[in-house]
Amino acid sequence: MKKAKFLSLFIVMIILVVAVVPASAQDLGDDDSSAFVVQNTSGASVTVTIQFVNSTGGIVQPTCLDGSGPCTFPNPFTLAIAASREIVVGNVPLAQLPAGKYSVIISSTGQVVAVATVSSAGTNQFTGGYSSFDTGASTVYLSTVNYNWTTNVWYSMVTVMNLGDVAIPTVTFTIRCTNSGFVGVTGTLTKTNLAAKASHTWVLKNTVPTGFTVATTCQGGGTITSSNGQPLAVVNNNNQPNLGKTATFESLISGSSKVYLPQVNSMFTQWISSINILKQGAGNTTVTVTWGDGETPDTCNLTDAVPSCQMVAHTVRSQNVRTSAIVTSSNGMTLLISVGSSRILPGPGHSAGYNGFSSGSPAVALPYVTRNYGGWVTSINCMNVSPTSTSFKIAYEGKTPYDTGTYSEGQSFQIYTPTDGALTDGWLGSAVISANVAGALIACQVGNANTVNAQTLPGDWSEQYIGLPK
Repeated sequence: MKKAKFLSLFIVMIILVVAVVPASAQDLGDDDSSAFVVQNTSGASVTVTIQFVNSTGGIVQPTCLDGSGPCTFPNPFTLAIAASREIVVGNVPLAQLPAGKYSVIISSTGQVVAVATVSSAGTNQFTGGYSSFDTGASTVYLSTVNYNWTTNVWYSMVTVMNLGDVAIPTVTFTIRCTNSGFVGVTGTLTKTNLAAKASHTWVLKNTVPTGFTVATTCQGGGTITSSNGQPLAVVNNNNQPNLGKTATFESLISGSSKVYLPQVNSMFTQWISSINILKQGAGNTTVTVTWGDGETPDTCNLTDAVPSCQMVAHTVRSQNVRTSAIVTSSNGMTLLISVGSSRILPGPGHSAGYNGFSSGSPAVALPYVTRNYGGWVTSINCMNVSPTSTSFKIAYEGKTPYDTGTYSEGQSFQIYTPTDGALTDGWLGSAVISANVAGALIACQVGNANTVNAQTLPGDWSEQYIGLPK
């Protein structure tokens, strides 16, 4: 599946900024906030400028990104070769960035990439993560959308950003249900006059799409279109309001008939994964899931009457395993595929998600990696997505690189940072993972979790993002 390209001198991000407003106005929980990390992948020192865009298209450029006393974090700022820097939006002085919702433009004199987190504290903790965009399309897709879904009551919070240079008269968000009893039911939401570089959020727990009722139960896919051809980028935070569970997915510009999944958990350290498969076109197809550890493949048959299926890993294969998967259609039918994961223990809140990959790159940038930094730890899951077998080079920011063993197409490995001797506790930085064999392509997915806070504070203390082509 194709997402926007990531390497550019100009990238854009959809950000929910810290908001000092009544709790009833919040979209996830009681106090929504954001942070993002910018990584220099250019091979030279770069100057980075951060601009915030409000809902009417107004641009705000703070001169300081750290409000604690004398400014130690100016804007613009310099990033050394291979360095990264975290911007905590709540640290920007309120006098320079009023409370509210913004999209973000990151400009640089050299190639950079970025990832963001959105969180909300209060009754429950919500945490989601996603990767930056540097291009979009006039029509983009969401692999999964929820409205009043299951007895656990999942909803989507969908934010669309106008990447173009002129306003869009109408943005249309169409939800097509694929779950039993509601196949073919369609809900629609619109936003008129979306300013250039501005964003808009649809909070489905507070909104009934046209074509739905409050009794509609829907799991399906989403299509977002602009009426005048301006490019869009979208982020979807699927969330369970009563527990704080949050799984975040970026928009895709197309599906694929072959999709790679670097991380699937089958009751692995209490983590369970569900593979959500949705066909895009009309007609029938047989979908095959080939497991990276060599276990017998699984299949599901998709038709117009049953256009999707969900494989819960521990119910179709052996348990206590972390593995990877390749998902293919039998006749070239394009598929939209996402993976949602939840942890049973400790507490009911851990949840995260990511979209599958249609291809890879020779090297992947990971802007945000930790080892016991404020309780946060990282799992890096990388997969060979090419016919060329290769070992991988692991290069952490400021550390000596090392190599892994060799992996064939479809195979993957996991690095759990608390057990990686290349790092020490309290470390926060970035990484670059590369294939050591010419012609080999790789893809990586990253999970971050705060296992300390999860023991005592209610809600979701985990997030995932996809690695960015370097």
